[in-house]
Amino acid sequence: MNNIAKILGAFTTAGIVAVGGSAFTAGGVTNSTTGTSGFIGGTVTQTSTGADLANVAYATDDTGTAKDDVNAITLTFSTSVQGHVVTANLSDGTPANDVSVTCVTATVTPWLTAVCTPSSSFVDLETLDVRVS
Repeated sequence: MNNIAKILGAFTTAGIVAVGGSAFTAGGVTNSTTGTSGFIGGTVTQTSTGADLANVAYATDDTGTAKDDVNAITLTFSTSVQGHVVTANLSDGTPANDVSVTCVTATVTPWLTAVCTPSSSFVDLETLDVRVS
């Protein structure tokens, strides 16, 4: 009886570790910037294809009254993006306003970052779709 309890305990522990591990290894973009600073209504849906991101940092134009115009996005990847093309598609929910930006990747080792700069500030960002190819 004691051996059965040990075996069940081991399976329970393994199950908890498996469930906990999946939360840390899931792909996609997470917004781990500090503070919300009233940014774009507070939410942006983010997706990533081709690489896992460790961080997304938004730079905003603070000169206007809205102070939510995105003028640059810095992407930090968990692995090198050297030799890859990184693009970011920005959307405010209206397809006619969507903007696709080819990002500039880091030029020094470990090649983990890319900076995406739209030609003009992007207002009311709702969706960020990052692609690495």
